[in-house]
Amino acid sequence: MDRSFLSKPEVIAASRQFVCVRLATYEDEDENKFLKTFNVGRGGEVENSVFCILGPDGKQRLCRAARGIGQVFSDSNQMAAAMDKIATTIKPKVEPKSLPLTANVRLAIDIASSDNQPLVIVVAKDTKQRESLEAKLAAVAWSQPFIGRAIYASTSHPDELVGVNGVTLDSGIVMVQADQFGLKANMLKQIPASASDDKLTESLRLGMLSFESQAKTFRSHVQEGHKQGIFWETKLPVTDIQEKSARERGRQKAPPQ
Repeated sequence: MDRSFLSKPEVIAASRQFVCVRLATYEDEDENKFLKTFNVGRGGEVENSVFCILGPDGKQRLCRAARGIGQVFSDSNQMAAAMDKIATTIKPKVEPKSLPLTANVRLAIDIASSDNQPLVIVVAKDTKQRESLEAKLAAVAWSQPFIGRAIYASTSHPDELVGVNGVTLDSGIVMVQADQFGLKANMLKQIPASASDDKLTESLRLGMLSFESQAKTFRSHVQEGHKQGIFWETKLPVTDIQEKSARERGRQKAPPQ
């Protein structure tokens, strides 16, 4: 799906006019209930993927809801044209300012691995300090050349970074590279909370230069995961029939523990 639509330049350009949201499917109960309302599954349950374009109220459907983009648009050019047309009817009131956060660090590491992007994590026990760091980072995240080039997460619990090698600070900003299967990560840069705006920007730039993109294909990635007995355990039960069956077949192929 991504190679056919979401990675195409015309769709990326059109998406700048929208708020693009990746819901967690089987990782958040409220989001799971919301996805179920689109009723794209064969048995009324939530499928592994759902696609729709919504109005600013988050309710009005501006295109048909479906399991995949290819069921709505024939190709990326048609999708981009439709998005451009929709954008002419809705005018944004403000520029985006908040940091596009993933639900938690655990999920963010997995997403960063899947998207082949660096992950930037805000960590601070104090709420005001954390919110201040998020606002500071957001100003950089929405600027060139950083826009769309990283995954973001925030936590008040430093122990959530136990799977990240090399982190020594208790408060600040950490840029990491997720491992092949999104279970652990290695630290690329750690930036203290006291860092200036210029120091933050420069550190993020250097961190991105240190990031090493990993070549992956779906088939070989899944096969290697089965070989190593690696499985992503979702918080909620998987209700997609095909996905559930595929997961069971994978477990049968895994070596005995």
